[in-house]
Parts: sequence; structure tokens; C-alpha cells
Amino acid sequence: MLGQAVLASTEDFAADLLGVPGAGYFDERCQAVLDLAERYADKLATEQDLQAAHAVAARENASANELLELAFTSGAPGWVQMAAQAATAVTAAAAHAAATEVNAADAAVAAAAFIGDIAGAWAAKETESAVAAREAFVMAERKEWGEQCDLFRDLFWSSFCPVGLAAVGRTLAVVALARTIYEERAFERLPILGDALEDAGIGEAVILAHCREPGVHVRGCWVVDLVLDKE
Repeated sequence: MLGQAVLASTEDFAADLLGVPGAGYFDERCQAVLDLAERYADKLATEQDLQAAHAVAARENASANELLELAFTSGAPGWVQMAAQAATAVTAAAAHAAATEVNAADAAVAAAAFIGDIAGAWAAKETESAVAAREAFVMAERKEWGEQCDLFRDLFWSSFCPVGLAAVGRTLAVVALARTIYEERAFERLPILGDALEDAGIGEAVILAHCREPGVHVRGCWVVDLVLDKE
């Protein structure tokens, strides 16, 4: 779940910093790895499937690192596009590891540091200034940390402040809506879910607020998982 969100933030980063749409250069094999990791988390894929995905992720990670090094040392046309491709591919591999082997905090640290490194390398190439490179690294890393914190609040808030959901709240309509949000990633419907929960008799302010307040929502959103009774 976290992997897809990390990928999205990295594609945004590539678009903002490099001036190209990250998604346009993203390797479909990395996306397949992330999709498999999600299916495994939902118990829809086997351990053997996961091991095969690990092999793909390792190959993509190695080739993307080579491409990234080439991109920042080459003066050939198109190096910016290569950097965008490398950024998204490397992060996808890291995101897969985050979704399967590495704990979420370590994954967030790795993602922020990686994005900081890319920003610093870009600034160094553009300005030939070590000071500018360091400032770019710090700013990019801090920005990514903020985005990672938003993700953590969406995914893990209830782990630190446990909230229960009364059985009365799991009506057929509420559960069906939550399942649609989860399966279709239709998080713009969360305010509707909040209304449905309230209509069903759920009055916990923190649940309703999470549904209605603006913010980042991804698969693994603690309210959606709560309604669907996911572990």
C-alpha cells in the first residue's frame, strides 16, 4: 500500500524538478511488482509470486541505478528524461521492498534520502555549487518527509490511537461503499463514506473527521480498513 503512494510522490517530484511527467517514463515492470505486493498483502498472491517479484525488483533497481548514473554524467540530449525514468524505477523497487520486507519507517527514510540525493545532484549539475546542492538536498528531503508523514497518518494513525467501530456501523451499504473505495482507489468518495457511517449511527469524531477533512488517502487508509475489518 505504501509502495504505490511513494511512487506517486516520486512521479510528482520528477515532474516538478525535471519538467517531465514521471509517469510517462515509468517502467511497467515496476508497476507490476507493486501491484503484486498489494495482492500479496491482501492474501491474493503466493509466496512464490512474491519471490519472483523480488527478482524483478532487484533487476530493475540495478538497471535504474546505472541509468541514473549515466543520466547525471552524460551531456547527450534526453538525459533529463533518463533521470525521470531512473527516479521512478528506483523508487518503485524501494517501494516494493517497503511493502514486503522493510518496515515503513525505514522505507520512508530511504525514499526521502533518495529524493534528496536526486535534487542535490540536479542542483550540482545546474549550478556547479556545493552549497546549492546541499540546500536542494535538504529542501527536497524535508518536503518528502512532510509527504511521508501525511501517508503515515492515513495508514497508521489508529495503530497509535486505537479506535473501534461498532457493529451497527457495518451496514451493507457502508461496507459496499468502503470496498468500492478500496478496490477502485476512489478516495474522493471518503466524505460520502463519512456521511454513510454517521447515518448508520457512528458518531466518533475522529472517524468522521478523517473521512471529511482534506488530506492524503491511499490503499491502507485506516478508516477504510476499519470498516472492511482488515488486519
